[in-house]
Amino acid sequence: SVMGEGKTLVSANLAISLAQECDNTVLYIDADLRAPCAHGLFGVEASPGLSDCLMDGIPLHEALVPTGVGRLSFLPAGRQLPNPGELFASSLMRDMLHEMKRRYADRYVIIDTAPALPFAETRVLGRMVDGVLLVARENIATLNGISKTLEALEGSNLMGVIYNDASHLAWPSFPGYGDRYGTNRYAYGAHRTGQGQ
Repeated sequence: SVMGEGKTLVSANLAISLAQECDNTVLYIDADLRAPCAHGLFGVEASPGLSDCLMDGIPLHEALVPTGVGRLSFLPAGRQLPNPGELFASSLMRDMLHEMKRRYADRYVIIDTAPALPFAETRVLGRMVDGVLLVARENIATLNGISKTLEALEGSNLMGVIYNDASHLAWPSFPGYGDRYGTNRYAYGAHRTGQGQ
């Protein structure tokens, strides 16, 4: 929904996990053109990248970066843009996504975007892709913010929500499993009732 919820780290880890399975080819795209940072995770430059391909006609294969992790390729964001909404709504973006999907039918394409609530381009992209995963971080995401984000993403295929940075005490224990898996049922009960905090 907003900045600081961990969407880049979560999406990069998802891409890496998929790529480490032997049969998966994965393309990870940094589509946060306002404040790109995924290139730092792979130790590469941000440009050339997505914005350069769309605006300057740089061939996609010239901007792709092999990561050395399984069969994972990375497309950096390219140069920053203050307002990429119009670019993302263009036929150029739609055609590029269609080409990626058509040319690599067996490839997973994971796209990291700007936060969904403040920026329209993320909502536009959400309607172009096969599915959306919403990252909600404990102590940052609010129920009101998530509700507004879900409204903003209407028309997208919301596949699920990833609850990021959850505290241990947020997880319930089930009778008979606490001792077997080392969970602390009393800690959960104290958290739930407000005792022992």
